Amino acid sequence: MCERDPFLTRGAAVGAGRYDGHGNDAAESLFGTQREHRAPQSAVSGETGCCSMPFSGRATSASPLMEQASQKNVRSPAHAQVGHALRFHGRSISVLILLPWSIFALLICLFALPPPHFAWTTMAYAAATICAVFAILCLLVHLAFARGPIYLFVGLLCLVAVTLGCWAGHTIYAKSMSDYWLSKARPVRANVNPESSALPYADASILGFSEGARLDLFRILGYRPFGGRQTFCVAPILSERELDKAQFFAVGVGCCEPLWAFTCDDALDPNTRSGAVLSNDASAYSSERYEMFRQAAQQAGGLYNLTVPEKPIFVRWLQDPWSHQDELLTKAVLAVVLFCMLYLLTSMLLAAVAHWSTAIVASRLPQLGAKFEFPRKALS
Repeated sequence: MCERDPFLTRGAAVGAGRYDGHGNDAAESLFGTQREHRAPQSAVSGETGCCSMPFSGRATSASPLMEQASQKNVRSPAHAQVGHALRFHGRSISVLILLPWSIFALLICLFALPPPHFAWTTMAYAAATICAVFAILCLLVHLAFARGPIYLFVGLLCLVAVTLGCWAGHTIYAKSMSDYWLSKARPVRANVNPESSALPYADASILGFSEGARLDLFRILGYRPFGGRQTFCVAPILSERELDKAQFFAVGVGCCEPLWAFTCDDALDPNTRSGAVLSNDASAYSSERYEMFRQAAQQAGGLYNLTVPEKPIFVRWLQDPWSHQDELLTKAVLAVVLFCMLYLLTSMLLAAVAHWSTAIVASRLPQLGAKFEFPRKALS
């Protein structure tokens, strides 16, 4: 019988990963397994000699635990990295989409819909200034501190949102809401004689004409300026006793031929004797529109031998002239909603291009990858 060498026995245990230096099984202390009663060496290994490997059977029982632990250690960092990447991309895309769109929606509403009071005007310009300053600060942060271009993209997209929001709001206000608020503030005049001068009624919003007033559909004119695409139609509103003097005109856009077929609004209704006045000083758009109608009226006066004043009054010939105000408000609100929806789609496209362009550039130019890398904790 040969005696076991304790040095060899301890070395075999350490090599198998089970000896911890204090006589304990290292695998048992790591995984919390219970000790098992060891069988005689001859029964475990199948050998009778003392020089055989004494812990071969014990090593096979510990290897599945080691393999499972190694698999967990390999998979956990990968899953954590994937989850972190998904959260980062989701947050950055959300910021690049929703922040510029919110600025655009706020500014277009403030510039398009409120009345022209000092408080509302001050609020609109203050909001635009704050948003523009925020965008500039994002650009300065990118130039001074940021590793990645997230602040650059946020600053540029916010500047675009400020510019487009102010422009769209001003456009909607000039074309619809300026006339709406002006008509709400101006008085209604009834029993207007078409023979009387137009000057006292220049500040009216709605005119109701007297019994003898009628729309002359035989002396109309459609005027199209040189290079223009719209036809500005005019028809004189005359009295039965005065057929050669026109102070008031019913007007419309694109609803007549050059010299006939005036079908604007309720022109074909013989019972209509009222109209909504078109202002010439509500906005630059309304002034330009008034000038087009004025030139058409002057040409109609020269063609039909009518006496036309320098500044006649133009009305939308309507059975219910108050519906014109509702039409202006509805048109403005629909325009705001449509612009917001279109800009949301545009913001999604711009955000996707800005976000993924960094990854594309970094993949094609590895030496620039560090410069175009998104900061991991920029949005956390």
